[in-house]
Amino acid sequence: MFLGQHRVEFPPLLPSTTTDLLTKLQADGWRPTRHDSRNSNGYAEAAVARRAGLPVHVAVMGASVANGCGAGGGPFHARCRGGGAASPCSPGLGWPRWMQETLGGPVITTVHAKNAAGASHFSHCVESRVARNTSVVVLDLSQTSSPTDLRALYIAVRRAAPWASVLSVVWRPAQQLSHPYEHEHDAHGLGVDVLRVDHAARALVATNGSCLLYADAVHPSPEGHRLIGEMVGVYIAYQLAQPGIYRPLTAPGAGLPAALGWERCFADSLHMPVLGSPGRWRVVDEGRSGVPKPTLLSHGADDAISVGPLNANASCGGARDVFNVDLGYRTSKSWEYGAIMLACAPVPGSTPGGSCTCSAHRHYWSRQLTPFPLVQTNARLSADSHFRSASFNFTVTAYTSFSMVASPPGTRCALNIRHVASATGNASVVRIDSLAVSC
Repeated sequence: MFLGQHRVEFPPLLPSTTTDLLTKLQADGWRPTRHDSRNSNGYAEAAVARRAGLPVHVAVMGASVANGCGAGGGPFHARCRGGGAASPCSPGLGWPRWMQETLGGPVITTVHAKNAAGASHFSHCVESRVARNTSVVVLDLSQTSSPTDLRALYIAVRRAAPWASVLSVVWRPAQQLSHPYEHEHDAHGLGVDVLRVDHAARALVATNGSCLLYADAVHPSPEGHRLIGEMVGVYIAYQLAQPGIYRPLTAPGAGLPAALGWERCFADSLHMPVLGSPGRWRVVDEGRSGVPKPTLLSHGADDAISVGPLNANASCGGARDVFNVDLGYRTSKSWEYGAIMLACAPVPGSTPGGSCTCSAHRHYWSRQLTPFPLVQTNARLSADSHFRSASFNFTVTAYTSFSMVASPPGTRCALNIRHVASATGNASVVRIDSLAVSC
C-alpha cells in the first residue's frame, strides 16, 4: 500500500480482533448493485488486468476516516465498557486496508488522506493523485464536504481521469444517520457510483448501539473500518465480475460543466521554478525500485531558496488576486528532521508598488493541520496530533496550506523557504516534495 508517494509495508490484518458484520448484512439481504453504465471503463480495465494476473490500481482520497482514525481502538466489548477512550489514527488498520484485503489478488492501493480536509482540498491538481494506471478512484469525503464542493470534486476527477471508474463512499457521523443525504443526486448526474455504508450503519446502530461502529461521534471504530472496507471491496469485486463494457473515451472534459478556476501544479520538485541561485538546496531522486521521487533537499540550517513566480499568467478577478497555496513536505519521526519558515514576496521586477502577502488559513483546525509560517517536519514536534501519536511510525509527504494575496492583480509572487535547524541542533534535513497554487 502507498500513503501518498510512499510505499509502506503493514503487518497482516487480524480479522479475529474485530466483529464480522458484513456476513450479518449479507444474511439480511445486502448485495452490491450494478454500477452506473457511464462509469464502466475503469472496472472493465481492472477486470482485464486481473484476468492477466496484473495488479488492480485503486486510488483513495479522503479525510481522517480514510487515514484510519478510530481504527486503533480495542475489541468491541472492552472498548464500549471502558467508556469510549480516544482512539488513535492507524492507517495500517483503516478501511482502505480492509478493502485491499477483501479484493484479494494483486491490488495496489494509494491513499491520499488529510485529516479534516474537505473535497475542495482534492479538487485541484487531481492528476498528481490519480495515475494513468488507476482503474478505480474511491472518494471518502461525505462527512467533511458540502454538496457544492463534492460536485466540484466529481467534475475534477472526471476531467482528470476519464478512463477511471469513480465510487463515492458515504460514511456519516452517528448523529446524522437519520438525516436526509443531499449529495447522491449530483453523483449520479455525473456518472459517479455511490455506496451507502450509512444505510448499513443505521440498521446496525439501531440494534447494537453506536459504540459498535463508532469510536467517537464521527470516526469509525475498528469494526466500523472493517465494515466500510469490506463493503467497498465486495462492491468493487462485484463490478469486476460483470461483463466489461468499454465506453469510447471522448476528449477530457467533454460533456462536463466548465472547469474549475486557475491552477498550477508541481507534483514533485523536479520542475519547480526556482528563482536565482538555489544555494545549497538540491533536487535529489529518492525513489526506489525504479520509481522516481524527486525531492528538494537541504542539509544546512538557514539554507534559503525562492520559488516563483507562483502565479504567472493567472488572474482570479477582483481588486486583488487571492490564491490558495498547498506545500507538500516530508515528515518523519527522525530527530534530524528540521523545520521550514515560509514567507511571500513580489518577484523582482514585478509590478511597481505591488505586494504579495501570505497568511495562515483561519478555521478551527488551521493551527494544527495547516501551520504557517513555521512548519515542523519532525513528526514528534508536529502541531498535528496524528503525526505525534505513537501509532504513526512512517515517512510520508504531509501538506500545509495558506493564503497568498497579490495586489494589484497581476503582481507576480514568490515563495521564500528557509531551513530552520532541527531540535537537536546537530545534523538537520528538510525535504520539499510538491507545490500547488490555485484560485
